[in-house]
Amino acid sequence: MARCLTWAALMLGSGAFAGAAHAQAVCNVGATGLAFGLYTMTKPSPTTTVGTITVSCSAPTATTVSYTLALSGGAPMDLRSRSMALGGRPLPYQLFLDPALTQVWGDGGEGTNVASVANVPLSPGVTDRRSFLVYGRIAGRYPAASGIYQDNVTIVLNY
Repeated sequence: MARCLTWAALMLGSGAFAGAAHAQAVCNVGATGLAFGLYTMTKPSPTTTVGTITVSCSAPTATTVSYTLALSGGAPMDLRSRSMALGGRPLPYQLFLDPALTQVWGDGGEGTNVASVANVPLSPGVTDRRSFLVYGRIAGRYPAASGIYQDNVTIVLNY
């Protein structure tokens, strides 16, 4: 089953769900804010932030579920070089799976990675909730105009 959630790069929020597949388990995805805050283009070091994606799964009978979480490339549809925009002005950024900012979080293509969980036991009446941190980075010294930059990234939960 695939469930999708859209967020603006500066804020994680809820969106539409779609898909169908796993017969017994029902899983949903949610997210909290991802705000880079004030970006200063003269600052030599990157601006970083952390957001959270939460997956909740339940089932009417005992079973197990495995799933992956993938992120789209945003408006430019490019997983390796995401970019927020203010009008037509870009501000490149990237999203990562790890705090070391080495594993680009994407859809598994173009050298990117997905978050995955295998064989989660589910019991009737019990909801399994797991949180995944999203690490964001904007490189230092990028010549950006003042304003609010945004991008829309889709979170896809496949199970």
